[in-house]
Amino acid sequence: MQTVNRLPAAELLALAPQKPQVANDILRTAGHAELGQEYLGACNVLNNCSVALLKIGLDSDDMIDPRQSPRFIAAAARKAAVWQRIEAVKAAAQDQLFPRTKDL
Repeated sequence: MQTVNRLPAAELLALAPQKPQVANDILRTAGHAELGQEYLGACNVLNNCSVALLKIGLDSDDMIDPRQSPRFIAAAARKAAVWQRIEAVKAAAQDQLFPRTKDL
């Protein structure tokens, strides 16, 4: 069994998808710097795609639904896939902080 520094493990439980920079900082502190950078990058790509679609919509008479854009769909899927990996890290941290006992 791997030993866990309880402070970073506890911080992992506070990870939220709405705050990618905070998530990156927490993941780095807990020894998952690469995963944090990957999530931050995925969020940035999605945000840039959203801004580009908004600008296109403002420059034309047609409103663009981001859900119809292949780039937006791919960026959102990538962000969701990385977040799933973060959820696995959170679950492992929770199991280490609060070990489950087998039913008697």
